[in-house]
Amino acid sequence: MLKVLLVEEKEEVIQVLTEALTKEFSAEILPAHNSEDAKQQINDNEYNLIISRNNLNDNDDPAASNILNAIYDKGSEIPIIVLGEMEKGAIDFVQLPDKFGISDLILAVKKAMNFSKEDL
Repeated sequence: MLKVLLVEEKEEVIQVLTEALTKEFSAEILPAHNSEDAKQQINDNEYNLIISRNNLNDNDDPAASNILNAIYDKGSEIPIIVLGEMEKGAIDFVQLPDKFGISDLILAVKKAMNFSKEDL
């Protein structure tokens, strides 16, 4: 089963994305509402994928950047999908614009998880 950490502060977005990912992948979605919660969950649990909004209102730093640093510090190679614009750094990630469709997210998950062309 695909286990996904979803970092998003808006509950309605969490609900829509959880429903879509559960339907498409039978995924287990665990939400984090801020970057500190996300970093704690990364340290305490194992995930197959992280989907994170880049800009959250919890601090001045981009949330995705904090999360990428937590992944790097843990020595993990968890695929990450960043929702919103962000410069590429040392860790590779899949990026979606701030406004995206569910089909875009599904395709991004398939690419991040290295599904075969038949699965795409």
